[in-house]
Amino acid sequence: MWDTQPWYSQLLRMLTDVPGTLPQRSDTLQMPTRRRMTHPLKKNDIDGLQSIRRSLETQGISKRASGILQSWRQGTREREQYASCIKPWIKYCHRKHVSCVDPSISQALDFLVELYDQGVGYSAMNMARSALSCILTSVNGITFGAHPAVTRFLKGAFESRPTV
Repeated sequence: MWDTQPWYSQLLRMLTDVPGTLPQRSDTLQMPTRRRMTHPLKKNDIDGLQSIRRSLETQGISKRASGILQSWRQGTREREQYASCIKPWIKYCHRKHVSCVDPSISQALDFLVELYDQGVGYSAMNMARSALSCILTSVNGITFGAHPAVTRFLKGAFESRPTV
């Protein structure tokens, strides 16, 4: 019955088209009645760690189990460090139109290359590797950080730019 409606073909195109991304600006999400008030959805992923929770859930891990898995990071320096790595990763994914939780190894490696080209040191790239290992889906049971190409890349980054 719907397929005879004049709007149906447009709706079908919209549902199957490549999703668009909104620009990341501070005013993208606002309350409709109070423009200066931050929308509750914007507050949900302040530190970027919500991405880890979503990644775990896409792997079939329940919200409850995901919460317990992440509880050891509450209030720790590692939580802040992971968040500082995850935010640039999410921005990179939006800019490059890459899946934040299921990219190819080469797409995730290109993120590390971008960090390297920005002058980021080995320690920070290693932290990014650890953070991405929490988010990215495993390939054949191998996490991103344990992938041979990733470990070789980091060895090369260390050799060319050793920590002081």
